[in-house]
Amino acid sequence: MSIARGQDANRSHWMAVLGRVVIGSLAALSLTRSLAAEGPDHAGVETVIVGVTSDRLVPQIVEMTSDQAVAWLGYRAIGFVISFDDEVARKMHCSQPVSFRLQGNRLEAAIGGGEFASFCRLSPGEYDYQVRSAREPLTGKLVVR
Repeated sequence: MSIARGQDANRSHWMAVLGRVVIGSLAALSLTRSLAAEGPDHAGVETVIVGVTSDRLVPQIVEMTSDQAVAWLGYRAIGFVISFDDEVARKMHCSQPVSFRLQGNRLEAAIGGGEFASFCRLSPGEYDYQVRSAREPLTGKLVVR
């Protein structure tokens, strides 16, 4: 490979990374506005964000307080499903989670890249969840104090 071709490949890589950062930043700004517009369930609540990439959750284990909300933001091109046991729904402090729906015995949200899903506040406890897509499922945990 020539030096010029290698530089072009490197530049293309960093432009793609920059594009994902800009899209993620715009999505986070949109998330903040959307949550504030949701009404009293989300108004004034600090939100902890979990990034979902093609091979990891950032962070995988979220430590938060019961007065915070949590949101997942997609940084991958393909869609994915965030899935909890339905028991989590009984421990929520609001009636309007963003994108989550009860599907059988699971509480799930199907979202794509640049999109988000959010919970309102949760009661103290530990909540395991999965993020499923065409790839191997990712596992995460919310630890609410």
